[in-house]
Amino acid sequence: MTSPKNTVAFIGLGVMGYPMAKNLRKGLGSDQNLVICDIDKDTIARFQEETAEYGPVGVVANGFEAAKTADAVITMLPDSPAVEAVYLDPTTGIVAGISAAATTSTHGQHKLIMECGTIETATIAAVSAAVDKLQATVRASLPPTLPPRL
Repeated sequence: MTSPKNTVAFIGLGVMGYPMAKNLRKGLGSDQNLVICDIDKDTIARFQEETAEYGPVGVVANGFEAAKTADAVITMLPDSPAVEAVYLDPTTGIVAGISAAATTSTHGQHKLIMECGTIETATIAAVSAAVDKLQATVRASLPPTLPPRL
């Protein structure tokens, strides 16, 4: 498995997301991984073919897998219902993936999560509240750190 520190995930390869992800792949070093996710399998195949010369491009099935695989997850989704589904689904969502990554890690994992679409304020507030709740839960469940030694 690739290291999350060398992996960026991009979800949503539509009209805006495709060129954004393509430029991202071009800009990442060849030693860095990009994983993508989209509902259109033909788009995924075309993207992999067009960007093969720039470095590795993997595929993940959903936001959960993206959050477990990468330290940075970028989404470019078409509307608020898509954002709610990709972020908040309890089994396939990004927030659930962050929770799973944090509980299986021996140390806390910091994630950069970025939604780039134009969505309703209430939707991003719901996502933010879910992340805030998760942060409180994860902080409470992390093992205590040892005091520094002199």
